[in-house]
Amino acid sequence: MGARRARVVCQLSDYGDASVNGELVSSADFNISQWTEAEVEAILQHLTNQNALMLEILKRVEGLEKSRDQVN
Repeated sequence: MGARRARVVCQLSDYGDASVNGELVSSADFNISQWTEAEVEAILQHLTNQNALMLEILKRVEGLEKSRDQVN
C-alpha cells in the first residue's frame, strides 16, 4: 500500500500550485484509506467465515470421536 501512495504523491508533485497539490494529496489519502478499509473488512469477513467452518469441522470430529469411544 505504501508503494501505491508514494506513486500517487510522486505524480502529484508535478503540479506547481501548493494548494491544489495539497488537495490532491488529501484526496488520494482519503481514497487509499477507503480502499484499505474495504480490504480490511473483506479480510475480517473471510476470517469470520473460516472460523465458523473450522468450528463446524471441530464439532464433527468431536462427534466422530464420541461415536468411536461408545463402540469401543
